[in-house]
Amino acid sequence: MTLFRWEDTPSLRHHCGFCSRPLSHPGSKQSCLGVHAEPCSRFHQALFMRGHSHDCMACNGMDEAHYKRHIEIAETLRGLYDSCGLPSSI
Repeated sequence: MTLFRWEDTPSLRHHCGFCSRPLSHPGSKQSCLGVHAEPCSRFHQALFMRGHSHDCMACNGMDEAHYKRHIEIAETLRGLYDSCGLPSSI
């Protein structure tokens, strides 16, 4: 079984928001990860205080771009239906 491995990123240079221990400290794996801090739910190299992994800027940006693409596709389809004189169910 392969476990997720943290790379040396700027996220690990921060401190735990609960106990202020540097997240790069070897002891932070037992005392902070999972107890005080949790990783991004989509495995981005970022740690958040427990319950705040939904604040990941990379995930939020991806979700927003995904939503915009769907809106653009729906608008394009609506235009095609209108130009063909077909009823649009979108």
